[in-house]
Amino acid sequence: MKEKLTLVLLSAMAAALLAGCGAGNAGSSAAQSTAGPVSSAAVSAGAVSAAPAASQTAGDETAQAASGPEEEKTDAAESAAPAASGTGGSSADASLVTPAEITKSWSVRGDYSAITREALQGTWKDPNSGETLRFDGETCFCDLPWMGEDNDPAVGCSWTITDRSAAGCCPRLDIQIGETDVAYYVSGVSGGCFWCNTQQQIFYKQA
Repeated sequence: MKEKLTLVLLSAMAAALLAGCGAGNAGSSAAQSTAGPVSSAAVSAGAVSAAPAASQTAGDETAQAASGPEEEKTDAAESAAPAASGTGGSSADASLVTPAEITKSWSVRGDYSAITREALQGTWKDPNSGETLRFDGETCFCDLPWMGEDNDPAVGCSWTITDRSAAGCCPRLDIQIGETDVAYYVSGVSGGCFWCNTQQQIFYKQA
């Protein structure tokens, strides 16, 4: 009887040991199986974190491309600006453009062919900025308050007008003041004023 009881106990112990080993193996397999997805999730999480950085870089490049040089932006703005109502490519019609029309939207485009050295002869002043330009033949005398100590209205400067109408852009007025080139993008000229849409300036002819 004792021998049978011992046998039963040994069988139970063996079964328990086998069950424990099986559970251990299953736990190890489950842990290994779980480790796989966790690792993949970690990699995926890393990619998601990097995505905003890539997005930001792309955004920066787009912003940089959009900003472009000042001249390119000016050209685009001038090309998109509508021609002044009634100009019809005639300098006589362009004289009908009023300052009120110009400042309303800063998009009025005059007759580019009328913007010449001859048309700009004389003294012109922007009352808002205080800038005064006096064109006397091949020489321009500038009174530009924003230049501070470098401003000397008595010094004569060379100046040029570059025709850019072939590209659909307004003429560029360049005034060489010492080593500084001052540029105005002239959108139109009438009998009493010339204006620059991009710089939002109007210069009035002085008596």
